Amino acid sequence: MAASPDSSEIERKLLELRAAHRALDARIHALAHDGLVDQLELQRLKKQKLAMKDQIARLESDLLPDIIAEGAAVSAARSSGRRPRSRLLRYMARSAAASAT
Repeated sequence: MAASPDSSEIERKLLELRAAHRALDARIHALAHDGLVDQLELQRLKKQKLAMKDQIARLESDLLPDIIAEGAAVSAARSSGRRPRSRLLRYMARSAAASAT
């Protein structure tokens, strides 16, 4: 299954952010172990690193399917007697049926 342009763009951005996050972490580590530490600069970099981590988490969340919506689709398909469309939905329906018995 090929990635859609949206997900490939998100993945590209994630790679960039992760690389920048690692570089920032290395810079913070070097500053912290330096003899003359500028605490204000160190605090600013840590805040920047945390904001970057939050942005990475948001983008990773955008790549994950909406499990709640898919669960609702499985329930709707099961109650109407129809078969769920995607493999994930079929798997979820089979799992739910197996656990109910």
